[in-house]
Amino acid sequence: MAARPRWPLVGRDEEMALCEAALADQHCRGVVISGPSGAGTSRLAEELRARVATDPAAVTWWVTASTAATPLEAFADLLPADVAPSTLADPAGAFATVARALAGPAAPERRRLLFVEDLQLLDAAAALLCRQLVDAGIVRLVATLRADAPIGAAATGLVGDHLLWRVELTGLRVDQVGALLREVLGGPVRHDTVRALAAASAGLPIDLRELVDDALADGLLTRDGAVWGLAEGALPRTARLTAILDTQLAAVVGDDLALLEALALCRVLSLGHAEAIAGMAALLRLEESGLIRAVPDGRRVSVRLARPQVGQLLAARIRPERRRAVLLDEVGRLERFGARRVDDQRDLALWRLRANGQAEPELLLTAAAAAHAANDQQQAVELLRAVPERWHRPASWLALRTALREVGEGAEAETALRRADEQAADERERLAVTATKGLSLYWFDGRADAALAVIDAARDGLTSQETGRALEIREATVRVLSDDLPGGLRMLARHLPDGRPADPPASGRPDERGGHRWTGDDARRPVAVADVDGWLLGANARAIGLAAAGRSVEGTSWAEHVHELHTRVGARSGAWRWPAACLPARAVALAEAGRLTEARTVGRQAFDELTASRMWSQSELAALFLGRVELLAGHPVSARRWYGEAQAIARRRGAAVPLRLALDGLAAAAALLGDVTAADDASARAARYPAVGFWPGEERLGPAWALAYRNRLGQARAALLAGARLARDAGHLASEALLLTDVARLGGAGGVAERLSALAAQCEGTLVAARARLAAGLAADDPDFLLAAARELAGTGADLLAAEAASAAAAALRRAGEPRAATAAALRAREHAAACEGARFPRLAGMEPAGALSERERQVAELAASGRSARQVAQVLTLSVRTVENHLQRAYRKLGVRSRAELTRALGEVRNSRTEDRPAGGAGLGPPAAHVTR
Repeated sequence: MAARPRWPLVGRDEEMALCEAALADQHCRGVVISGPSGAGTSRLAEELRARVATDPAAVTWWVTASTAATPLEAFADLLPADVAPSTLADPAGAFATVARALAGPAAPERRRLLFVEDLQLLDAAAALLCRQLVDAGIVRLVATLRADAPIGAAATGLVGDHLLWRVELTGLRVDQVGALLREVLGGPVRHDTVRALAAASAGLPIDLRELVDDALADGLLTRDGAVWGLAEGALPRTARLTAILDTQLAAVVGDDLALLEALALCRVLSLGHAEAIAGMAALLRLEESGLIRAVPDGRRVSVRLARPQVGQLLAARIRPERRRAVLLDEVGRLERFGARRVDDQRDLALWRLRANGQAEPELLLTAAAAAHAANDQQQAVELLRAVPERWHRPASWLALRTALREVGEGAEAETALRRADEQAADERERLAVTATKGLSLYWFDGRADAALAVIDAARDGLTSQETGRALEIREATVRVLSDDLPGGLRMLARHLPDGRPADPPASGRPDERGGHRWTGDDARRPVAVADVDGWLLGANARAIGLAAAGRSVEGTSWAEHVHELHTRVGARSGAWRWPAACLPARAVALAEAGRLTEARTVGRQAFDELTASRMWSQSELAALFLGRVELLAGHPVSARRWYGEAQAIARRRGAAVPLRLALDGLAAAAALLGDVTAADDASARAARYPAVGFWPGEERLGPAWALAYRNRLGQARAALLAGARLARDAGHLASEALLLTDVARLGGAGGVAERLSALAAQCEGTLVAARARLAAGLAADDPDFLLAAARELAGTGADLLAAEAASAAAAALRRAGEPRAATAAALRAREHAAACEGARFPRLAGMEPAGALSERERQVAELAASGRSARQVAQVLTLSVRTVENHLQRAYRKLGVRSRAELTRALGEVRNSRTEDRPAGGAGLGPPAAHVTR
């Protein structure tokens, strides 16, 4: 069987640097790389040896220790062919024999490194020989050591040498696991999949590889569009890992096993509880063996299993009667401790339910509320399904509906919603049902008209002004996010005034019904109602809508205000439990204001916090908006990753609106990469879902760019112009500006420059103004306009548009007979395009910067400018003199110079152009790097 290809060494830069520093230290005798089984100690040592081998003054040897009965057997392969291994039988002679073999005839300044794998397995004689070789300065030692395996006394003495550096390997962090998986799988991996595989492998690269290989073979790990992910609920187990765990568990008996069984069934126990089961000595033994770990949990310390597979293995082996006994024992123990925390009530209900198949309805409802608050929707479903039907109320039916939607059980979720509707009695309950039903019709089914009809019908019989206001905020939200942006914004402005209170409400105190009420006596204060969730929903929709309407600076300010208010008040209610839920809207507004780098940072913060909290509905928005930020930035690989993440979450939840938007975004990102097949596929899949009217016209981006790649530019421009009309009619000025800019890029600048100029006067922020300047420069073929546009676009972070503007300027300057200025502009375009992740564009006539030097031409020109003759340059580059002269003439022609003096000045101008006027940042739509000579 062919050997599997090596996995790349990812996430070990710090450890490798320590190893290299140790070997560079004259006083250091070597380095010991230690870590648990699977941490990759041998892999790091092999990579270190490969790096050392590039030094011609270094010589290395590799020995693998073993438990063989013959002493010094590990060193037998180091002996010359004419030396019998039997000479190693004499310890005194062994040192001299091996020392001569290692020293050889080499010069004394050569670096001699002895790599020893599995140091803990060296027999006493071999360990002594290693020590002698190191003490005598014949070799430096690089050894790997299993930190979780026993080590002999002789090897212990060697490891204890204070002149041997120790480098400890631990499990990779989650972000390092993600980077490794991206490298191995050749594409982005879903965030939840990275976390699951990191937890399952404990971050150990060897275990991670086994898990991935088995998951691929079993079809559990697949690529969905652009993103890899595990099937829902799948956690692969490998034969190797199972064998390791079986070996570990076979030695666990008595109270130690009782504790592991309790953790397998109960997931987490307090430290005091765990100690009561097995005693502190057992806890220490199990922690040292890597089976359990203690983690801070508020004011408590909790004990958990170190790996989820341990729980799976144990839980599968526990007999039903034993399972019931363990769970009921834990119930009794928790009740004796008082069960004072909310999480204790959840544990009591779950353990009773799993032991007896039932629990007290009131306990189940209390526990379900705790699970819902912790966003453990799978537990919430389990608990609420067990509640007898007569105990359910509209609030519990709605909680069940939310939990079912989050875990992808759409049909049952709608049944729960109908039951809530049937039981709703008072105005507050009808409001909750109507709000849920209306938003569900829009978000999950894409039926904005049906959602508005439900909200409108609920107004009949209203007696409370507060309820009417709450309904109108929901109606406005649907309008803003569908096809009535101006009307929705007007409605929200009535209820969410622009005035800023000097201070936010001082408290978010529970009201008499268990909800939260934000208080405030100033009429301009944004909240004076119990419906905090509704206010936050409308407030965030308003920020998004303002940005879409071209009022991005106002939208950014409003979004920042809402987030600050939420953070300071600290409301903890419903889907808006965490202030991070307000960050996606802020990211959208920042992007449209031309602050794309900030938008990326805010969006990533939102996604990380929301996914860690399992807020999938908000995580899906964060991923969707991050995809758009990167698409605006012209970073198609990153855009594809985030749109793929959003698609995966939306598909799991069955949410049609974000799924449609994510697929449209995937089509655009794929087209920007030149992958027209993937673009067509994503567009076709998007068409299965209703167009929702938000960001109208932008669904034409993917198909239009795919047409452009097929050289059907007229059709591509027509599609974009039709989309721009849709956006204009709907009041989405940001989308209109985006679509018209792409018309200009495809050769239609003359027809759209005037409208873009008008949009720049209407829209806030710098992005639309910079786009308008680009279109004007393209229409007039004016290099000054185009260079100014490049600077402005780079300032917004729009790398790709900046590259296009600079490339167009280079072409215009060449036509004007200014080759040196053209070369400087072309090099600036190359710098901008370098951040654009391989974005491509099928055709933009005249954009090729002919003035750019090839790498060989640059080398020849710089050597010639330094004063070397053509013959000297030929000697340095090992070329013929004629070849050098040909390269030099081409460089002269491209740079527009006639002498060595002019060549020196021109090269100086080119070098200066690389750094001048280079703003920080990175994002924007534009023609790709394919139009800049690489």
